[in-house]
Amino acid sequence: MLILEPGLNVVYPKHEEEREEVRELAQECKAFISAGSWEGTEELLTKAGDTFLVNVYELPKEIPRIRYLVFFCQTSGISRWVNGAGRLVMAISLGLSLFVVVGIWIAVKNVTKQLDHLCKGAEMIGKGEFCRIGSAFELTELEWLRVSMNRMAIELEKADRVQREFFQNVSHELRNPLMSISGYAQGIEQGFLKEPGSAAHIILEESRRLTELVNRLLTLSRMENGEKTASPELLYVDEAVEDCLDRVNGLAMDKGVTLRLFSFDHEMRVWADEELLATIMDNLLTNAIRYARKNVGVEVQKGGGAVRIRVADDGEGISPEDFPHIFERCYKGKGGIFGIGLAIARTAARSMSGELMAENRAVGGAVFTCVLPAEEGRAAMEPEREDGILKGGEKE
Repeated sequence: MLILEPGLNVVYPKHEEEREEVRELAQECKAFISAGSWEGTEELLTKAGDTFLVNVYELPKEIPRIRYLVFFCQTSGISRWVNGAGRLVMAISLGLSLFVVVGIWIAVKNVTKQLDHLCKGAEMIGKGEFCRIGSAFELTELEWLRVSMNRMAIELEKADRVQREFFQNVSHELRNPLMSISGYAQGIEQGFLKEPGSAAHIILEESRRLTELVNRLLTLSRMENGEKTASPELLYVDEAVEDCLDRVNGLAMDKGVTLRLFSFDHEMRVWADEELLATIMDNLLTNAIRYARKNVGVEVQKGGGAVRIRVADDGEGISPEDFPHIFERCYKGKGGIFGIGLAIARTAARSMSGELMAENRAVGGAVFTCVLPAEEGRAAMEPEREDGILKGGEKE
């Protein structure tokens, strides 16, 4: 603080050494006060280059020896500190920014490298080379993507193999009857056959077999491609099951097989497409009759928002080597004809939000279970098995 008398002489500080320290500031204050332009806090710069914040108060004239009080604060050191701190903050900010940029670049480069590896793997899969991406990734999301792509490659490889086998099997199934038809037709044309009527009968039988195979292939293709969509409606289960039993009763009599329908609630209704449900029942019953020794039983149960139609036979059952493939297209087990019926039945069941499952009975024989939404459980019903196969047996 400085205290000035009316003549602007310094009366405080009293000691000469202290006055000498603020001499230049006192001179600037005198000039500043003489100009009479101070308002509040002002900034003064001395000739020595020091900066001060100054506030001047004028005392009443009743005090004769003291007129002005000058409060000051030197800001040169603060400014230098602030400037130094600012430069330090700037340097630290630049260093951190450089560190962050380098870190981001390294992280992005690492992710880009892994993505490039995934892209090359996807490109190989697209070319039909179903290779696996072996090296694990550090980033969790990319590791999930790698695992998913490997699963996709496995499924695509399996589908490709099934498709090739399907075309091979279809070609084989078509070639045999065509060769028979061609051979007997040539024999009739050239007069080699003594009994043309018998040859014509074989030609008609083979033609019927070809027509049945082509119709089944077309049905399966339309369902899998979405051309033939299900239109579920509420149907009485007893009508669908009994109609199908009537259709296959003649086949059962020829094979010496007894069909048995266990009693159930005839008011039970199910959400299903009438045509597709008939296709499922026809395939299951003809398949059961083919493998049964003496009996085929049909049982209808309801529970958990679903209706289960079970078709069981007393044959040898499904062999362990056939179990994983029974629903594949053109896979023929022992005694099979085309290997398409069960594939059609499962596709039809799934198109109606249902499922078709198979298992061996503990007492012998196989049982196929068609699960469809019940009248009150259409929205809640879920397929019971993803692969449609139950490994365990059951006791009847």
